[in-house]
Amino acid sequence: MKERGIEGLWLSKRENQGYVTGFLSSDVFVLLTEQENYLITDFRYIEAVKDACEPLFTVIMTDTGNSLWDVVKKIGVKSMGVEESVLTVSDLKQLQAALPHSTWKDASGLIEDIRIIKDETELAAMERAIALTDRC
Repeated sequence: MKERGIEGLWLSKRENQGYVTGFLSSDVFVLLTEQENYLITDFRYIEAVKDACEPLFTVIMTDTGNSLWDVVKKIGVKSMGVEESVLTVSDLKQLQAALPHSTWKDASGLIEDIRIIKDETELAAMERAIALTDRC
């Protein structure tokens, strides 16, 4: 992130969220910072997220007194990378309202560049998937 001049990275693309956290859901929010990684969700997923993501991620539950944007404001990143190619205008406005003094940079493709490189576990999973489809 330092190379990109950002302190935090807000992940909006579900595939990137799943790749980084190991937890794939449409109702989680991921913020990576130089100091800590955050996974923010509501009560429906809190136990599953904790089981899958702690201790690599600080898991935070939103509720009526602690909205997603309140959490982002408390974390207080000064320079934020966002995936402009998938971030909604509504979410960008909410982020900007929560962090009015932050700067914003496009970080689209950053996680995809990392995802291209496969480790042994990923290669083995791909080989198993190929073997299964070959049987059909």
